[in-house]
Amino acid sequence: MKSILFISMISAFASASTPDCDSPQSWAATMAYVQLTNNDIELKEKINTNSTVVTLLASEKIEEDIYRQIHHIDFKLHTGEVITVITSNEATSEECSYSGVDVYEVTNKYSSE
Repeated sequence: MKSILFISMISAFASASTPDCDSPQSWAATMAYVQLTNNDIELKEKINTNSTVVTLLASEKIEEDIYRQIHHIDFKLHTGEVITVITSNEATSEECSYSGVDVYEVTNKYSSE
C-alpha cells in the first residue's frame, strides 16, 4: 500500500513539472530556424545546426497543463558569429507545439563583462 501511494505521489509531481521542450530539435528552435531562414534564404547554408544552444528562460503555467515558455536560442554560424533569438510559445506535457512560436531576434546585447 505504501509503494502505491509513493508511486502516485511521484506521478503527481512529474505531471506538475514544466514540459521538456528545450532541445535544439524542439518546436521553438525549429520554428525559430524556419523564421530566420525564410527571411534570409542564404542563412540556411551559414548556420551550423549542430552547434545550436537552447536555454529555457521561463515556463509559466497559464492553464491546466498549458505552459507559456520563453527560450533563449543561439544559432552559431560557420564563421563563428552567433545569431540570438528569444522565442515565446505554449506547450503541454504531451506536445511542445501547442501554439505557434513568436520569434524575436536580438540585435544588440549589452553586457557588464
